[in-house]
Amino acid sequence: MPSKEIRVPTPVWSNPILEKNRFYIDIGLDLIFLMIAISPLVVLYFKRNSGSFRFVFLWLVVAVAALPFASAYAISLLPSYLEGMIQRNAGIGFVVLWISIFLVVWKMEKCNHRPRRILGLASSFLAGIAFLVVWAELGSRGKKAAPRMICGNNLRLLSLGLYNANDAKVLELDKPPPLNDTHVKGGPEVSWRVTLLPFLELNDLYKKYDLSSPWNTDTNWPLASQKVDEFTCPSEPDLMSPQGGRFTSYVMLQNTNKNPENPNLIYDQNRTLLDANRILLIESCGANVVWTEPRDADADTLRWSFKPANRNEEKEPWRSKNIGASSHPGMVQVVFGDGSTRSLSRSIDEEVLRKVILGQASEEELD
Repeated sequence: MPSKEIRVPTPVWSNPILEKNRFYIDIGLDLIFLMIAISPLVVLYFKRNSGSFRFVFLWLVVAVAALPFASAYAISLLPSYLEGMIQRNAGIGFVVLWISIFLVVWKMEKCNHRPRRILGLASSFLAGIAFLVVWAELGSRGKKAAPRMICGNNLRLLSLGLYNANDAKVLELDKPPPLNDTHVKGGPEVSWRVTLLPFLELNDLYKKYDLSSPWNTDTNWPLASQKVDEFTCPSEPDLMSPQGGRFTSYVMLQNTNKNPENPNLIYDQNRTLLDANRILLIESCGANVVWTEPRDADADTLRWSFKPANRNEEKEPWRSKNIGASSHPGMVQVVFGDGSTRSLSRSIDEEVLRKVILGQASEEELD
């Protein structure tokens, strides 16, 4: 399959009427937000003789201080397509609040002296500069950190599910991958990710899978085309295979060459998935494994590296031929047999990475 056809955009729901009038809808939302934000000026007008300017001034300063935190928090929680609207409206709110502070200071009856007035205006200006700096920093941190935390939580959730499946004798983690056993006598292999569904409280999905049919048949393909958040890193763009399958971000490492003389043999009789210093799961979007597909990352065909080989792999990690690839800036997340999750740098020395993959790395090298 040509590399340009590995992944394609996922069709999104759209409403022709809403799309046609999206500009006017956005303007309407901005005007509503502007009316809310400008309310302090209305309060000032009606209470211009009530001596409440100091209270309003304090309220506005608190609002300016809180706005960047609220914006960054909303961006980290809400869908990415709302990010532009949040940033735009927060910017409008900042401008209005700053103008409000300016007018409050200008109108304060007890600030008629020029030095005090200049001091108040200078302080409001500095508050505005501080807002811009804090907003940019928090927005950048929230945008990067939140998806990485969700991804790490996904890995921990999957590892816990694997432990529970192992205790229930449904999966045997003391065996080397692939762990894609048949569920029906004489039937096809079933991906360990499908087997894990009941242990992730996804029984409804599991019941939809026909264990007697291959994963890519018409019977099971609707499930392969369904996105499952537990198997998906939120940093990855919403792409699918040309046939509509949804990819998993997390895989095990396996060998197709199980010859004991193979220098890249990850697991043998003395090495198991549950070894504390051995990789249980790894981010490997470059393996391009559909989540129901009974396949994992092949250590005998992929590069034992995390460094992108070219600019295309840097920009689009799913094109990577590395054993680990991630959409997180500068790192790949893994979970070890003891359940510990670590973020490994993309620039990790390849000799050290080799030791990590073979379960021979020391704590100092892992740090």
